[in-house]
Amino acid sequence: MAKAKGKLKVFLCHASENKPIIQGLFDRLTDSGFEPWLDSAVLLPGMDWDLEIKRGMRASDAVIVCLSKVSVAKEGYIQKEIKFAQDFQDEKPRGTIFLIPLNLEKSKTPFDLQDIQWGDYTAPDGYERLVRALNMRAQQMKKELGNHKPLEEKSSLSPKPSQQTENIQLILDGEFSEFNKEKQEDIIGVLSALLHVEKNSIRVLRISPGSIVLELELSLAAANRLLKLFENNDFRLKSMGLISVKILGANSDKARKISEKKPRKSEKKNISPINTGSVNITIHGNVVDSNLVTGNNNQASNKSSISPSKTPPRSYTNEIPPVGDLPLGSYFPFSPNPLFTGRVDDLRKLADALVNHTQAGTVITQAVTGMGGLGKTQLAVEFAYRYGKYFQGVHWLNLADPTTLDSEIALCGGKMGLDNWPDNQPSQVTMTELTWKAQGPRLLILDNFEDLPQANHVLSRLRHSNIRLLVTSRHSDWPATTGLSSIPLELFSKEESLAFLKESMKKRKDKDYELNTLVEKLGYLPLALELASRFLNDHPRLNVSAYLEQSKEAIGHASMKGWRIDLPASTGHDLDLQRTFAISWLALKDETAQKIFQSAGYLAPNTAIPLEIFEKALEISSDQCDEALTLLYGLGLLRQSENNLPTIHPLLAEYASVLARENIKILETLVNTFARLSDAALNTGIPSQFLPIKPHMPLLAAHSESAKVESAGWLWSNYGFFLNVIADYSVARSVAEHALEIDKAVFGPDHHYIAIRLNNLGTVIKNQGELDGARAAFERALKIDEASFGPDNPKVAIDVSNLGSVMVEQGELDGARAAFERALKIDETSFGPDDPKVARRINNLGGVMRDQGDLVGARVAFEHALKIREKKFGIEHPEIAHSLWWLGVINRDEGDNEKAKNYFELALQMYKKFLPLEHPTIENVKSFLDLLE
Repeated sequence: MAKAKGKLKVFLCHASENKPIIQGLFDRLTDSGFEPWLDSAVLLPGMDWDLEIKRGMRASDAVIVCLSKVSVAKEGYIQKEIKFAQDFQDEKPRGTIFLIPLNLEKSKTPFDLQDIQWGDYTAPDGYERLVRALNMRAQQMKKELGNHKPLEEKSSLSPKPSQQTENIQLILDGEFSEFNKEKQEDIIGVLSALLHVEKNSIRVLRISPGSIVLELELSLAAANRLLKLFENNDFRLKSMGLISVKILGANSDKARKISEKKPRKSEKKNISPINTGSVNITIHGNVVDSNLVTGNNNQASNKSSISPSKTPPRSYTNEIPPVGDLPLGSYFPFSPNPLFTGRVDDLRKLADALVNHTQAGTVITQAVTGMGGLGKTQLAVEFAYRYGKYFQGVHWLNLADPTTLDSEIALCGGKMGLDNWPDNQPSQVTMTELTWKAQGPRLLILDNFEDLPQANHVLSRLRHSNIRLLVTSRHSDWPATTGLSSIPLELFSKEESLAFLKESMKKRKDKDYELNTLVEKLGYLPLALELASRFLNDHPRLNVSAYLEQSKEAIGHASMKGWRIDLPASTGHDLDLQRTFAISWLALKDETAQKIFQSAGYLAPNTAIPLEIFEKALEISSDQCDEALTLLYGLGLLRQSENNLPTIHPLLAEYASVLARENIKILETLVNTFARLSDAALNTGIPSQFLPIKPHMPLLAAHSESAKVESAGWLWSNYGFFLNVIADYSVARSVAEHALEIDKAVFGPDHHYIAIRLNNLGTVIKNQGELDGARAAFERALKIDEASFGPDNPKVAIDVSNLGSVMVEQGELDGARAAFERALKIDETSFGPDDPKVARRINNLGGVMRDQGDLVGARVAFEHALKIREKKFGIEHPEIAHSLWWLGVINRDEGDNEKAKNYFELALQMYKKFLPLEHPTIENVKSFLDLLE
């Protein structure tokens, strides 16, 4: 018969709150001849908790999933362990006994475990049935069988033999520095954790100023442990501000013998009360990140009554320390990143606040804010490895879910190797927090802290002069009550971007100009640069230019969507750019803010967006707009420009436009809003009125054209009209021709919109000197408008006036004069005699009269036009300058050069305020002035 292959290895999966019961189960299984695996029995200080648990489970022959009301409802690692076990079960042949659910109390079995027969540990034969199941597995594995120990022989809930002693009672009178009633719960929690007893075994008999009298029911071992702590002046008691303790009474001979040991009285001068000062550094922005951030610190002194820290201040030089080891007992899940580049100033600023902090009781609050992918997490990692030597310990807490704060604190405490480490989580948390506050300075990194409502609770709980807080978060809109000051997180500079790419793509031989184009395309975003470098390294034959051609819409390219997830990031962040952005987007619940972000996706990135656009497009008030923008700034989805207007990053703009495609109405509304705003800007006659929307017009027009929005031609036409005003004739002509073709396809060749497009195109062509082409365009427009509106419509007046301007250039003065007179009559009838449109017709008529030699009539016309314009526009406007220019021409024609010079200089001064300095009109006025010299 084959010899058995050793004992059956059994993994105990449980919630930490059930540790006392699990310890008893562990002992029973051991006595029954099995080899159980329990974290508290196996894991040692410094071990990788997650890795060792996976190894232990994989090496086990069976996994007992211990279910209770706590474990079923609890979020966190217990659920992760259950998932591991299910994955290992799936690897086993069907019918294999491996995963065994075991109810520790009456609780609901999770849905995904309901297909497996579970055990009931509370039943009289519950343990016996468990042993039988394990023995069946042992037979499958050809291992030793276990033997059943009846419940009466050894209860899992009863104390160990060493603890089965007389329960004694002690009454303590403790003297505390600065004690008050509010510290009562803290004191009871500390004693509970240190003595390994339940809190209900410690009762408060009396509280007086600076003193508390407690009654404790303890085992003999726990009572001796208490006296030992007092004798050794344990720092955890010191951290409560304990000065002395006396045992006032005992209920037995053994207890009285303990009371006669006269615990050593601590010297008051050696005890430091808990200091309430703190240092907080918060890094905001975005989301799981790749590289580094920038920012400044902001200091504010706390109240002078705060006691100074006993820890001597550390100093550092401006030279950034090399990467080094973390202090023993630290918990840090990430390794240093060998590709870390740049951001020297940021490390110095953090070091200045967190390390070189000398003024006792000073509160330093700092937040670095920005979009996802900027590198908040990586900065924290780099800072920890370079400056960790200045701290007693560096402790990493993942606060993506703030409800896990206690478990995160307990996890850190478990890595510290503290003496008398308790079994239950509340006591572990209490002991850890007191150690941090008593022995410092400690660096606590609160990673992925996004829950603003929990901010005050978490930060106030960790405020202490021996604790330095470094928070990573997307949010910049922290409540003022947290004391956190936000510092905008900047993108990489161009130099930092190039340095990163060259370092991360050492094996490639890319040209500098190609890398320049790449960093501009990706908007200097560290995460995007990292993803691009990963992809290019895996495609050595793909040059950067070809990659850029592939990734015209970068966010949808394979390189930005989790490429090579088998090679995880150094900080464990998501390698999908859209999912990174989605963290902020999903946190945005306000509908107005959502629509603003989606609208911004159609506009020019890195460019200030006028608030009027959002307010008119969404029909919201200025207050509603400001409130929504505050949310967007807070999540890093939009940023504020120097003039406090919103801007959007190029890659976020791509993401926003992808989101907006699900609702075409957002684009349609935005296009119509821009069309009306651009109409209004052009009608002012002042080019600068159009400038705020100019950068957004071509991009929005292109989006609207791709989506076949009806008003796309309108946008292109207005954009081309503006380019003509500022004398960018070649581009203006191309845009005008494009607008004409779009509207011909949408509305047909005879629609009145086509007349508008023909007028705009004809004006540009005329300015380029192609008079025949311009005349043909104006004649075609006139024919369309007369057919659409009749001969006396103001739109016909525009066509007729434009046609007259070409006739002047072609020398047909009589025809031109007739055209101007017809246009004047139509506009006077339509708008009245004092409208600026009438002034234009009068001015045109004065020009042709001057060409015909009628200088007196021309002067009267120019002066009349000037009077109308001054009444409408005041003393400064491009049309005022135009009237002054013509009056200068008339005075020169009449031989009054002095007056002509004055008019020309006034016109030139005004044109320079409204037109580009290289505009042909300005050059023309200058040439006339030169002739008068």
